[in-house]
Amino acid sequence: MRRLGWLLLGVALLVTRAESQILTGGAAMQRANPVTAAQGGHGADFSASTGIHYVAAGTFSSLACTASTTLLVGGAPPACTATPSGLTSLGAGTLTATTSATIGGATPTAITNIRVYAPSLTPTSIVIGIGAVEQTFTVTGLTTADKVIVNPPSGLTVLCPLTAFRVSATDTLALTFGNLAVAACSPGAGVYNVVAIRS
Repeated sequence: MRRLGWLLLGVALLVTRAESQILTGGAAMQRANPVTAAQGGHGADFSASTGIHYVAAGTFSSLACTASTTLLVGGAPPACTATPSGLTSLGAGTLTATTSATIGGATPTAITNIRVYAPSLTPTSIVIGIGAVEQTFTVTGLTTADKVIVNPPSGLTVLCPLTAFRVSATDTLALTFGNLAVAACSPGAGVYNVVAIRS
C-alpha cells in the first residue's frame, strides 16, 4: 500500500512539472513561438526585417510581416522595420545604353540612337510628266549615320505617292515622290513621322 502511494506521488510530480513547463514557455515552446523575448518567446528565432522565422537545426520558414494590430499565438508580432530581402515588386524602368545596344546573336549591328521626329512638311508640286522627283526638307537632328523610316500624312495624294526616303546630309531629309498622272501633281502636306535609327 505504501509503495502504491509513493508511485502515485511520483506521477503527480511529473505531471505538475510538465504542466509548469508548458505554462511558463519552456525551451521547446520558445523555439516555435514567433515573438520577441519580451513577449515570452525566443527573440533570436524571428527576424522582423525579413519576416523569416528560424527553427531548429538551422532551417527556416517564411513568416510574412504582419501589422502590429494582428495577433499571433503568444502576443502581437513585431512590426516590420525594413523591406524583406526578397523582391516584392518591380516597377516600370528605363533602359538606357551608355554607348550602344545590340539585340540578338550572329554579330548584330550596334544601335547608338533612336529618335522620332514629326516635322510638318509641304512638298512642292511635281511638273507634268510621269516619273519621280526627290525633294529635301530640313529636319534638325538628323545625321548621315541615321537610317530612316517615314510615315506620310493620311492625306497623301494617290497620284504622286511617297516612294523613297533617306538622309541626304546633316539635318536634311530627302523624300522621293512619284508622279503617276499626266498632269502636275502636288504631294500631300502635313506631319511626316520620321523614325531615325543611328548605327
